[in-house]
Amino acid sequence: MRYTPADGSNKTKKDRQIKMEFGILYFYKFGARLSYKVKYKTTRMK
Repeated sequence: MRYTPADGSNKTKKDRQIKMEFGILYFYKFGARLSYKVKYKTTRMK
């Protein structure tokens, strides 16, 4: 996410911040709405 700063090689910080601040980051990306529909997907790590 472009709103989550990191040094470029450490992905752990970005993952942690997205988990902790998902609501405000989603708002920054998609704007204000009366309601949101969020669909979660799981992916397999290769």
